[in-house]
Amino acid sequence: MAHPSDQKAEDWNGTRVLGVTLSALAIIFDGFDNQALGLAVAGIAREWHMAASALAPASFMSLAGMTVGTAIAGVLGDRLGRRKMMIASVALFGLFTLATALATNIESLTLIRFLTGLGLGGAMPNATALAAEFSPVRARPFAVTATIVCVPLGGVLGGMVAADILPTHGWRAMFLVAGSIPCLLALALALWLPESPSFLASRAAKQMHGAAIAPRKRASIGQLFAPAFLRDTVGLWAAFFLCLIAVYTTFSWLPATLASAGFDQKTASLGLASFNFGGVAGALLAALVIGRLGSRVTMTGLAAIGAAIATLALLAGTGGLSRTGLLMVLTALGFTVNGVQTTMFALASHVYPSAMRATGVGAALGFGRVGAMASSLAGFYLLSSGSTVGFFTLLALAMAGSAVALAIIAQHIPSARAANRSARHAEAMASPRP
Repeated sequence: MAHPSDQKAEDWNGTRVLGVTLSALAIIFDGFDNQALGLAVAGIAREWHMAASALAPASFMSLAGMTVGTAIAGVLGDRLGRRKMMIASVALFGLFTLATALATNIESLTLIRFLTGLGLGGAMPNATALAAEFSPVRARPFAVTATIVCVPLGGVLGGMVAADILPTHGWRAMFLVAGSIPCLLALALALWLPESPSFLASRAAKQMHGAAIAPRKRASIGQLFAPAFLRDTVGLWAAFFLCLIAVYTTFSWLPATLASAGFDQKTASLGLASFNFGGVAGALLAALVIGRLGSRVTMTGLAAIGAAIATLALLAGTGGLSRTGLLMVLTALGFTVNGVQTTMFALASHVYPSAMRATGVGAALGFGRVGAMASSLAGFYLLSSGSTVGFFTLLALAMAGSAVALAIIAQHIPSARAANRSARHAEAMASPRP
């Protein structure tokens, strides 16, 4: 059911398609640059003659930067405009991804990745808001999910590029490629990305009614804990937290974990690509199923299946998985884990109205980044075991917890039948009575 502050459902047009497409492109390269450090860990450690786990501070500060960037850019997107914050975020992470290629020690790498994280974190809530507000209301869950699915799509791209570049040209060349394209994209966004129609309408309304009432319309974190949103905010924050532990443990440590378990570098890179490839398929299918069955059944079911797959892989152990078997398991895990994570953005966009949408999505994602930061500390334990046991244990627990958190949320996206029934009821109530 659409919020009153949203536009009426309309058909797609050129402006809407352009807005969603450019938002999706930004998220593809957000996903690539987000996972670049995880792909490069083994190569950096070899060049600097240190253990891979010694790079945990750089991973931690990258995620800390994303946490800060998400929170700040979400609020500023609601106040200053999604377009401005999107352009600034993409330019920031592109420039500092380029700068990563110049790092000479762990201290400079850590600082650069923190600054990169500010841009990576800022792009996501504003891309989500733009995709939601450029889409016709009936197409919003699929459009938002199709935008956010570009994170694992960017991961597929990154894994394929890394598998080709890392063995022959090294990690610095990979960061030069990963940073150059977002810088060009930032210029394209400045030229062609339109502003959100909902944001423009909101700003026009404030100007029409005068500046005196504008402060009351500003979104704030405190509004997310008003009685109408409290239960949903708690459930969303917990689900984001737990699911992002699973996602970023994979992004940051899967290649190095596989290498420590005896797999070659190409297999380690393809393992992350497989996880992301499964994620693309899972997210798109989940979005379609949500349109028919609603988000409660779809998302909690996927989370529970993900926990079961990780548990089965844990029981099989490293020795029980061939190279092909490993890639199949990681594809299935990507299908479920990313299928849940990407559709969470559509769910958050549904829970919060337009006036506080970027703030609501940004705050949930920001809290989730705390879970992602915790995943950076897991590297010490995952790499020390010399097997995949710790990795699959963590994913099983995180996805089981995500299923519980999603079940808490009250305002799930309704099934097609429930939405039609609600629309007929609203139409009947609005009809004049004899």
